[in-house]
Amino acid sequence: MLNFRRIVTAAICLAGSITMFAQDIIFRKNGTDIQAIVQKSGTDEVRYKKFDNQNGPIYRLKKSEIAMIRYEDGDRDVFNDASTPVEDRIQTSVDRQNNHQNNIIYSDYQLPVLAYTSIEQDYEQLSKKIYLGTGGGLDYGGLLGGKLEFLPIKYIGLFAGAGYNLLSLGWNIGGTLKILPDKKVSPNLMLMYGYNAVIVGSDFYSEQYETTSYGITVGGNIDIKIGRKNKISTGLFVPFRSKEFKKIHDNAENTPGMSLTPLLPITFSVGFNFGL
Repeated sequence: MLNFRRIVTAAICLAGSITMFAQDIIFRKNGTDIQAIVQKSGTDEVRYKKFDNQNGPIYRLKKSEIAMIRYEDGDRDVFNDASTPVEDRIQTSVDRQNNHQNNIIYSDYQLPVLAYTSIEQDYEQLSKKIYLGTGGGLDYGGLLGGKLEFLPIKYIGLFAGAGYNLLSLGWNIGGTLKILPDKKVSPNLMLMYGYNAVIVGSDFYSEQYETTSYGITVGGNIDIKIGRKNKISTGLFVPFRSKEFKKIHDNAENTPGMSLTPLLPITFSVGFNFGL
């Protein structure tokens, strides 16, 4: 990751060295410099656009935070008496231009710092897009199973679950719509296809009726974030079962001596999901 950052930073710095003198430089009192295009210098604030994004938004900065502005034509506005440190920083900016041509990168240069921050944020977002969970319920494939969830974007999740459904291996695949993905508690809408019911008896006669229902299930769950990456999920689902499956269940239920697991119209799930 560090080598990749250096490559990106070097490319930005080399590109910026060509046009360094065609920009305004705002020297802040906190020691940072802003490469800018000054739009307006008012009584209390300065309005500017970032030099590397001249079609972007207009930013505002209080004059109390500014030591000096050096304009592209060489003129300067000084906002305090500490001119000597600012003069040193101007010379530092000029030295940086020369050093860019020799591929020297300065960590306190504004653009590299922004590049580092952007790359770290992108990597942080990517690290939260895959979850590996364990739990029970339809989205986990059965009474006990696992689930793999992938978020191509933060509002959409794709998942696959597999587990033991009391009769055999159950599975489900589906999608999730994240309503409040940035909140600690996020409600989600879910749609899946796969195992959504099973007929399991407790005696010898029930074996002829034992079967698994596959179909569409809709519902939703709530994600509760635990720490920076992990979450607890609990869901409520409504399964849609075929007429053939319901007929088999009715026949089994009406058979003398049969004892079946109940066919619930609503199912629940709960699990713990680890962010990878």
